[in-house]
Parts: sequence; C-alpha cells; structure tokens
Amino acid sequence: MRYREELNGGFFSAIQYAVADRGGLVGEKAEGLTAFEHGAPVTARTMFDLASLTKALFTAPACHLLFDRGLVRPDDTLDRFFPGQRPVPLLRLLNHTSGYPAYLEFFRDAAAKRYDDRRAAVLARIAALGDIEPPVYSDLNFTLLGFVLEKVAGEPLDTVWGRLLDDLNFPQGDIVFAKRPLLKQHTAATMFSKERGRLCHGEVEDENCWYLGSVAGHAGLFGSAGSVASYLMRLLDRPWFRSALDRLGGAGFDRPQGLDSHYGRTAHARTVGHLGFTGTAFLLDPEKGRAAVVLTNRTHPDPDKEQWRDRIKTVRRELFEVLLPV
Repeated sequence: MRYREELNGGFFSAIQYAVADRGGLVGEKAEGLTAFEHGAPVTARTMFDLASLTKALFTAPACHLLFDRGLVRPDDTLDRFFPGQRPVPLLRLLNHTSGYPAYLEFFRDAAAKRYDDRRAAVLARIAALGDIEPPVYSDLNFTLLGFVLEKVAGEPLDTVWGRLLDDLNFPQGDIVFAKRPLLKQHTAATMFSKERGRLCHGEVEDENCWYLGSVAGHAGLFGSAGSVASYLMRLLDRPWFRSALDRLGGAGFDRPQGLDSHYGRTAHARTVGHLGFTGTAFLLDPEKGRAAVVLTNRTHPDPDKEQWRDRIKTVRRELFEVLLPV
C-alpha cells in the first residue's frame, strides 16, 4: 500500500489508523517509530499531535452544546463577549466565513509573559485588523471561539475540555492537552521548532498554541487513532450533536466534496470530517454509524517535504477508502 511506501521512504516515521462503530472499536493498526532518531516502536496507545482536529473534536462540539443548552446562540456576536471586537456571529467563526485572515504569528510577541496578557495581546491584534477579507479557513476563528468558551464557562479551556469529556462519559486522559510535556516514548515527534530551538516531541507543534500555554481552540489536543474514533462515536450518540449536524449543517466540520478530496470516494453528502496540519484526519459517517481516523507525523522533522500536500492526500484517500468502504 502507498502509505507503507511513504512510511519506509521517510515521509513520516509513525502512522496509526482505526475504525469504530456504535458497538465500539472495530479495529486499529500502528506502525513505525515515534521519531526517526532514537524512536520507540509505535503502539495503539501512542499519542499524536492532533493539530487542527482540536477544532472539530473539542471547540465545535463544545459550542454546539452551549447552543443546545441556551447559554449562547449561533447569532451572538463576538463583541458581546469581548467589547471592541467586530460584531461577527459565532456561527460565522465556526463556518470560517468571518473574513479574518488564515493565520497571524502571535507567538512573535515576547513582551507578554502570563496567559491573561497573551490572550489580551491576541485580542488586541485581532481587533486592530483592517478591512474584512474574503472568507478563508482561519485558525483565528477557533482561537477566538476558545476564548469565548473560557469566558462563558469562567474556567480555563482545558477544564472546559474535561467537562465535555465528563458529559460524554469518555475517559479522562485518552485525549489530552499537553500543558506539560508528554513522555517521548508515548508520543510521535513532529517538527523542529526554530522558535523554541528543539524538536517538538511530547509538546504541541503549533507555535500560537504553544504561546497560549499549549491549550487553544484551534490546536493542542493529543490522542491515538483508537481513542479519537471511539470519542467520535460517543459524540454521535448524543442527540444535541446529531441535531447540530442537521440544524447547523455540521458547522465546524468539513463537508467533503467531490471524488478528489482527502476523504476519497468513501465520503458522501452526509459525512463530516477534518484535517490536521501534522498529518492527521478523521471521517465520520452518521448514516452508517462509523468513524475512521488516520494519524501520521508527516511534519517530522520538517513540514516542507517535497510535494507533501499531494502525498498526504494520497495516503488519506487510500486508507479512508479501505476503512470506510462505499
């Protein structure tokens, strides 16, 4: 299979994939090493930096749960929570139609040391942005939604995550924010960070998330393919989540389109998924009641490998078509 060629050829050092249905975990596979140099064998319990899967696994469902409980509404605007911000509805943040740019290097600001000061610096920079741009997929949308979740809950974001896990009756510790470095032998390494002067191994790769204490609305979660697949099925078991997929069109998730997507021929109009920069992805089929997860560390040790976009797409498509056949 193509993914094994890429594993043996050095595109990534580690890969996991898994499938779950309403009865639980159907199957999982782990191959490779946690790092190219001095890596441990990858097991089913090895944790990967899930990157932007955090948006769909945590931030979007947490917002949908708040909507369901009437604590906030999809049309509530950002300036309600943070005066001075644009009156952008939360639904537009979830749908990436806010007009905010895709990415800003907040981590370059070394003046703010405490989390509260760094959050204030991020908010100030976003408030000072100029004209609204054409809608693009943007980390800023979910960084802001993370701030909103904290504001509404009156608790740190990782505590909000813990409460969501409790609501889902999902084991604490199976999918985690790495506020403190995780053990290297239990995690897959990602890129070498020039900003930190070290390899990201057991700590979050995303520099803005790291700047915010390694916990953010757009990135930060670590987990295994099996744990993510099981978690997705636990979400699908909740009426409020299924309602959100129908009523709000799966806001916060990808709706795969066409046969040339990363999700392959398996995807159809009712499936939802998400992709992560580190080489992670999942696809959830609510009709069949099945979830497939593919995790790699394709950014290790350098994210800018030759033709990386096409190569990771090929790996994802191949595995999703096997794991969730048409």
